[in-house]
Amino acid sequence: MSDADAPVVMLSGKKFVTACVIVACLLLALGRVVTLPVSLLAAELFATILGLFIFGSFRYQIHKNALTYGMAFVIVATFVGLETSEWHRQVAETGWMTWMQQHVLSFHGLDARPG
Repeated sequence: MSDADAPVVMLSGKKFVTACVIVACLLLALGRVVTLPVSLLAAELFATILGLFIFGSFRYQIHKNALTYGMAFVIVATFVGLETSEWHRQVAETGWMTWMQQHVLSFHGLDARPG
């Protein structure tokens, strides 16, 4: 059997997302103790793009949605831990609930008219 005839092996998306959630929780905890470097965020974005290519094109594959959403947890956790981000500053000043009400549970972006 040649490499071209080898069947595609689908890796578990649930296990990948679970591992990403665990890593995201660790990054959230670590971000409260030390300042996370901005380069970590860049490395995660690069790893996501590279992972989409590698695990979507070769014999061992992960569903693109599992990879994308799993890495989104990790990237958001890192972004929250960056003390220089506006998001981090707003959450630190007003708290999660206020931030959620202002930015997630509102139509602020839809109501604002350009110009």
